[in-house]
Amino acid sequence: AALAEGAGEEIVGKVTYAVMTVTNGETFEGEWVLIQRPPDLRLEFSGKEDGVEFRTILINAGDKSYLCVSSAGQESCFETEEAEADTSLLAPLFDVLREIAEDIGSVEIINRSQQAIAGTNATCFTVSSTLASLGEGEICFSQDGLLLYLRSRVEGARSTFEATSVSLEVTDKDFEPPYDIATAESGIPTPP
Repeated sequence: AALAEGAGEEIVGKVTYAVMTVTNGETFEGEWVLIQRPPDLRLEFSGKEDGVEFRTILINAGDKSYLCVSSAGQESCFETEEAEADTSLLAPLFDVLREIAEDIGSVEIINRSQQAIAGTNATCFTVSSTLASLGEGEICFSQDGLLLYLRSRVEGARSTFEATSVSLEVTDKDFEPPYDIATAESGIPTPP
């Protein structure tokens, strides 16, 4: 419970995940990057949709929020107050951590093991739970509390997040918009 609570909130670090989700027979494979230095947060999602590569970046740092989109050769960032709300895109990752921290009694640990994930020592728990976002699965944390691996299966939906790189070094540059800041006369674009 302590590891799950820490991974979702207070830890400083940068983790890149290979992600695969299968929901209603549809598969998504991509890469997610989570950079956090509370209260600053940067989330990146990249993959392909309808054969077109996309990258969506949400940045909340200081008193600034940005939504950055790259798709079909076009790259733009927009300053917005809406980026914080859009962190709900990480729900599959953070909901599990929040639920474990709030209701550890619903999680039965079947096995505990040690593994190396992305060059980092991890403690892994194979679990069976009644939690809505975990079900049967496996979850691994670094000694510092970074989430390194999550596999869950709930009611026909399954997802896997596996760290491919891990760093505890986070700088101000990590929270700078990567593209030119544009004005959005017709509103903020919706990320894919």
